[in-house]
Amino acid sequence: MIKGYKLYKVGKRLVTGVVLTTGIMTTFAINSASADTTLVSGSDSAVVKSDTNQSENQIATASSSVKEPDHIAMNSSKNSSDNIDNKVADSNITTTQNDKDKAQAEKQTTSNTDTTVNNDKETATNSSLSSSTVLSTDSNDKATNVTPSSEISTVPTSGKTDSSAQVQTQEPVKNGWINKNGTNQFYENGKIVVGEKNIDNYWYNFDKQGNYSVGLTNLLSKTVYYDNNGHMHYGYLKVDQTYMYFDEKDGHAVTGERDYGNGKMQYYGQDFKQIQNNYVRTNANTIYFFGTNGDAVKGIRNYDNGKMEYYSNNYNQVRNNYVRTNANTIYFFGTNGDAVKGIRNYDNGKMEYYSNNYNQVRNNYVRTNANTIYFFGTNGDAIKGIRNYDNGKMEYYGNNYNQVRNNYVRTNANTIYFFGANGDAVKGLRYYGSHPYQVEYYGNNYNQLRNTSIRVNGKKYDFGGNGDLIIAKKPVYFSQLDSRWSNHRFNDYSMGQAGCVPTSIAMVLNGSYGINVNPDDVKTVMNNLSQSSFGATGRDLINTITAYGRKVEQINTVERTANLLQQGVPVIFFVNVAGGIGHALTTYGYSNGATEVLDPYNRCYYNGWYDVSALSNNLSRDSSDWNAGRPVFAIM
Repeated sequence: MIKGYKLYKVGKRLVTGVVLTTGIMTTFAINSASADTTLVSGSDSAVVKSDTNQSENQIATASSSVKEPDHIAMNSSKNSSDNIDNKVADSNITTTQNDKDKAQAEKQTTSNTDTTVNNDKETATNSSLSSSTVLSTDSNDKATNVTPSSEISTVPTSGKTDSSAQVQTQEPVKNGWINKNGTNQFYENGKIVVGEKNIDNYWYNFDKQGNYSVGLTNLLSKTVYYDNNGHMHYGYLKVDQTYMYFDEKDGHAVTGERDYGNGKMQYYGQDFKQIQNNYVRTNANTIYFFGTNGDAVKGIRNYDNGKMEYYSNNYNQVRNNYVRTNANTIYFFGTNGDAVKGIRNYDNGKMEYYSNNYNQVRNNYVRTNANTIYFFGTNGDAIKGIRNYDNGKMEYYGNNYNQVRNNYVRTNANTIYFFGANGDAVKGLRYYGSHPYQVEYYGNNYNQLRNTSIRVNGKKYDFGGNGDLIIAKKPVYFSQLDSRWSNHRFNDYSMGQAGCVPTSIAMVLNGSYGINVNPDDVKTVMNNLSQSSFGATGRDLINTITAYGRKVEQINTVERTANLLQQGVPVIFFVNVAGGIGHALTTYGYSNGATEVLDPYNRCYYNGWYDVSALSNNLSRDSSDWNAGRPVFAIM
């Protein structure tokens, strides 16, 4: 029994020893796991610094000045009142072992105790190991997270129970902001954070070394901006006298159009800078202009000392189109966007006019120079043709839109107008020139009267085929072969032989102008003036007509001859007859290019109506007949 008791007792001691040994080792493990930033030996310390300016890691430096309050409400950064100092540990706090720590450490030092188990004696000396745990705190008294280590380093025995357990201290697991060599880095579960990370509602970006980004930073899908504290920036950012804008939601740098503030628009280039005082063309048909404040211009824009552009409600510049700003103001903007000034020709011949203030002229005149006057109608187009106005007045504008003044207008074969110095169509009698026959008449419809007679204030007026007043009646017919004077001497010959000129003059003076003379009377006057020995020259005719108080016009063209004949003026031709003899003829009237010929040689060579051009092409070949010029004479 004794022997059995001893065995029981010895067994009990063995069990007790094992239990004590296990307890000591467990206590040792717990105390080892409790070691954090302060080690048992007190030789190492963990330092946390909260706010470090990493100027060497800045990507871009920019001022976060706030834009003008009347234009932009700007946030320099999201939750700007916060500071990184509230998120990381104070850099000046370190965990060191002061005197108090040392005293506590001495109390909690693990006493290594050898445990000896004998069959006769059980001795269990339990020396509890403890180690102090020191928490590193930031300025907000937040404890730095520490993850205990459960690893225990043991020394194996050679089949024997070692009386002392050796404890190996562990490096604390890093979490949160850690200052390393003057640079703040962020750790999670002992690992340095790399890439984007939201910390306390701030987005950061850490490079491969754990340094947070500063300035413009290109991420995988966007470009953002981090301030000097590493916080992602939102809103406006002033840089190089302009602005960048970073989206309020994800912080990306905005490029292109940005609509904001109830219809306002800005534009940011590929360099992320806001466009100011410049144009932006987004496609072939879209051009914007952004002003000094960066906003897109709307409405009229005056620039370059008097030029003008216009931007519609969608901010697009108006080109090749009209803009009506009110009932009385219409502009047109050309292919370069500038408002048109002066004449604008369009649509194959139409014309408009824009004044110096660029307003389109409507229902008004425009004089561009002394001889050019336009009128622009209610639709802004220049008037062409007849314009009736002011209860019966009439103007006329040519194909070039110029108002006709002091000139005729024939609109068809039977309609001729004359527009006076003020541009108005003439009505009634019109006197012109110095000759008594230079009188025309225009009816109530402004049409010139031709080949008709009217009475004005009881006086009768006859108007010829050219519209001029007929001042001469039809010449009376005389024959140089009349026996009453045919044998009378004329120069060195008789009237019957050479008296065609005085006979023709007598027809005109007597019949057309009422001068009571016959060929014999005219011959007598001409004998005293003529220096020719046979017949009379052109000069003799002019001198004789002048002696009777009438005027002679020597005519140089067929057109002028026809015009005077239409006017009712009698004309004397010197023509060629009988194969080379010069002969005088009296003509009167005009119809369809022909005139009536009164041949003084008893109508032997001409009798009736002949083409004026044919007569003009058969003029006398006698040089003496040409001594006053071309031998065609109008008697007035």
